[in-house]
Order: sequence, then structure tokens, then C-alpha cells
Amino acid sequence: MDSKAEHSAFEMFQITGGSVAASQLQPGDVIVSIADAETASLTHAQAMQVIKDSGNTLRLGISR
Repeated sequence: MDSKAEHSAFEMFQITGGSVAASQLQPGDVIVSIADAETASLTHAQAMQVIKDSGNTLRLGISR
């Protein structure tokens, strides 16, 4: 199974230039986990809450 198709709701389309993310992420990357939560089981609202709850450190699992 193609993980990008499975997680398409969390695909990166645009990265803000000069941001911390820009040094690590690129368009087309797919976020497969946020902290310890697999994104396949999260709605967009739930994913945003996990990000907000992560504090100063955010750990993402990425499929490229």
C-alpha cells in the first residue's frame, strides 16, 4: 500500500521560506506521525490539537 495515498490529508504542499520547517521539510513530504500519534487515525482537528499540546518540541514522522 502506498503510504502517501493513505495519508494524503497530511501532505505538505508549501513550506514557509526561512522557517524552522524549511530546513527539514519539502513539498510532497507526508506527515505519518505527530509526537507518538499515527496520523492515519487522526482528523485534521485532532492533528492540530496534538501539535498545540506538544509544547516547545514537536516530533514528526515523515514519509518522503
